[in-house]
Amino acid sequence: MRWMGWAFPKRMRSWAHRMARWWAWRWRSLRPRGWGRLVAISAAHRPAPLASGWRGVQRRIVEDGLARGDGAGGLALARQLAMITYRSAKEFETRFAREIGEDGRSDLDQYLIARGNAYADKVAAQRWLSLSEAIDRFRARPEHILTPTTLVACPGDQLAPLADMEELARLLPHCTGLRLLPSLYGHDAFLKEAERLTPLIREALA
Repeated sequence: MRWMGWAFPKRMRSWAHRMARWWAWRWRSLRPRGWGRLVAISAAHRPAPLASGWRGVQRRIVEDGLARGDGAGGLALARQLAMITYRSAKEFETRFAREIGEDGRSDLDQYLIARGNAYADKVAAQRWLSLSEAIDRFRARPEHILTPTTLVACPGDQLAPLADMEELARLLPHCTGLRLLPSLYGHDAFLKEAERLTPLIREALA
């Protein structure tokens, strides 16, 4: 993946997508003119308090792991928590039986553990801490963004809540619309709903 001339390895693409959306807001607030159109998907002008709280807990889990000499273990556990925040409650309700097995774990537990371990095998704990903190430090100044902007929001998004996206729409001087994308995938709709997002993006950039 490349964004603004930066190259991201495959293992970092999920984070790169998320960081690129916030950097786009920052870039547009510093250079308010020059782009023809802007489309922002599941990216508000500031971190939501609940999302910042979750990320703060995740960072402390990783920091504890690093202090014990097990940064990868801490990151794997933090990633399990992150996976819950990325998706919607409805998806978990329909996807997992949630019955506890003889080992004391449910199919949801097994899924989260597997995803956490896979992530920790690919990403360095210290790098992840820096990225997570950068997200929570982010602030944009939407009133300075003069580019015509279309927003896309998922009503079930826990990290970029619809209320924050609606506030952003009011603050942008030239908001051309707020499009809703209901999805089981919550915040990860921007990664999982490519076929449904494509016509929205084409319409906005036409």
